[in-house]
Amino acid sequence: MPILRVFRNPNPPQSPEAEVMPRIRTAPARMWHPIMWRDRSEFFERTLLAVSLLVGATLLFMLYQRDANWARCQSAAPDTRIRACTAIVNSGFEFAASLSRAYSNRGAAYRRKGDRDHALEDYDEAIRLSPTNSRALHNRGVIYGEQELYELALEDFDHAIRIEPGYANAWNARCWTKVIMGRERDAVNDCTQSLHLHAADPVTLRSRALAFLKLGEPSRAIADYDAALNFDPRNASALFGRGIAKQMQRVGSGASDMTAAANINSGVAHEFAKYGVSTGGGAPANAVH
Repeated sequence: MPILRVFRNPNPPQSPEAEVMPRIRTAPARMWHPIMWRDRSEFFERTLLAVSLLVGATLLFMLYQRDANWARCQSAAPDTRIRACTAIVNSGFEFAASLSRAYSNRGAAYRRKGDRDHALEDYDEAIRLSPTNSRALHNRGVIYGEQELYELALEDFDHAIRIEPGYANAWNARCWTKVIMGRERDAVNDCTQSLHLHAADPVTLRSRALAFLKLGEPSRAIADYDAALNFDPRNASALFGRGIAKQMQRVGSGASDMTAAANINSGVAHEFAKYGVSTGGGAPANAVH
């Protein structure tokens, strides 16, 4: 009887699952890894480009907003200026010098609205941020003058002139303050310097004319008032001052000028009395000869 021998196949066939599984396990390492790396690189590049475009667009918009706010902060109506300057102050993108300018501009808007307290706060902050901000110093000095704090006003005007000797408005503001304080001769020098810097400025001409009036020099006062009235024929202060100067000269009648001034501003006589100028026919009581 033949003997049947069973031989074991050294490489027995495997089930389909057994053949597929190794390929599934090894395929990612052999085939997909390079592809996945390439996909990730492209994804990162596209993401970086998108982020860069978004950041660039955001920066451009912010620059546009900044320029628009600065334009409104410098030349708009008070309420608009206050909003724009406040946006600049709160932006967090400005250096100290620019912030100082924004505070100073906002202070000017508050002053135009009659809000001296907020104006002074902004001028103080502007000067703290930039002690050489001559505009803020001048503007704060003007408010001090309006509050009759003349010594403080003079300090600010002095400081502004030291920083910016060519600042005509500061010279005129100091001239006017000295006139009010009874320092007329010094005032004339300041006004003359202001007129060298800003020739024929009617505001400065009126300041110097008042100084001449208080010094008892009516002819020089009339000359400055005439020049000022060439620019603004209906300025009550210039008309009233010229009327007083004509009375002091006793040449012609100043009554018509004074009446015209009172018709324009009924309180003009009271203003001149505060300046120490008499409306009588003689020289002011404090005139220096």
